[in-house]
Amino acid sequence: MTITVDDQIFSTIASKEKELTNESYVVESGPTAAAQNHQGEPLTGQVISDIAKGESRLHPGQPTRAGGPVATAQSMAASANVVDATFIATISNKEKELTHEDASVKDGPTDAAQHHQGERLTGKVVSDVAKGEVRLHPGEPTHAGGPAAIAQSFAAMSNPSARRSSTSS
Repeated sequence: MTITVDDQIFSTIASKEKELTNESYVVESGPTAAAQNHQGEPLTGQVISDIAKGESRLHPGQPTRAGGPVATAQSMAASANVVDATFIATISNKEKELTHEDASVKDGPTDAAQHHQGERLTGKVVSDVAKGEVRLHPGEPTHAGGPAAIAQSFAAMSNPSARRSSTSS
């Protein structure tokens, strides 16, 4: 589900940085350097934020550029944002914390996530997981740190349109 910050990421970010600067080298504190500071880590929102800070050093006071290092990193993260075994296991663990049961609940959040296995992690998936969580405790809102919140967090890392405001704490 995640992409690791590695040489391929560095190369891609460096290429985009060089396009912005029209130079043959990367800037010492630019987006490539920011990515390199996270070598071996997952490409998360924090890493993308650091790349954005690096890109802002290329053109102070200006927004990040379409097709630039940040946009490219966001695109990479979004392409990996699918419902897979890691996502389902995380949702299942959160469900177990709420129910104190080893088995998942029929039509609960884990069941909802499993129905979307292999699909992109979209607002629809987050909504279905939230509906499944509500089935665990009818009449109660979703819980902070629960399955819906975790699904929203996974989705928000690289897909702002998947954020949902219907989850409560």
